Amino acid sequence: MRTEEWWYPHVLWLTPDGRWKTMDTVRTSYDGDKSLQRIEGDGFFALYSSDRGNMLMLTRRFEPALPTDYIICGNYIDYHMDIKFPDGKGRFAPLVKGFAVSCEYELALWGDASLDRDRLIDIGRQSLAAGKLMLPDE
Repeated sequence: MRTEEWWYPHVLWLTPDGRWKTMDTVRTSYDGDKSLQRIEGDGFFALYSSDRGNMLMLTRRFEPALPTDYIICGNYIDYHMDIKFPDGKGRFAPLVKGFAVSCEYELALWGDASLDRDRLIDIGRQSLAAGKLMLPDE
C-alpha cells in the first residue's frame, strides 16, 4: 500500500527540544523542520487525522542515546526505526559483538479525524515532558 493510499493523511515527528516535521501522505509534502529525520534519544510520532483512530508512539529511555532515523515505510502503514551505530570517529559502522542497546516505547490508538497538528504537537510535548503518553480524557 503506497502512502497516498493510507487512511492516515498526516505523519508527525516531534523531538524533546520542540522541533517537528509533518508529512502530508497524499501530496508527499512536508511542513516544519523538513530536514528532521534523525533523532537522538526520546521522540514522539503519530499517524493522524483518521476516523479509524490515530496511531501515537512515544519512545524513551534509549541506552545509549544513539542517533535513530525514523523512516516512513512505503509498503506498510508504519515507521521503521533505523538505529545508527557510531564507530567513535564520527562514522557509522556495523555492530560489534557484545554491544547492547535498549529503549522503551508506548503505542496508542486514540482520537478521530478531528485531531489536528497543533493539538497533536501539544499532546506530544506533554508526553515527552512526562515520559509517558499523555492522552486527554475525551
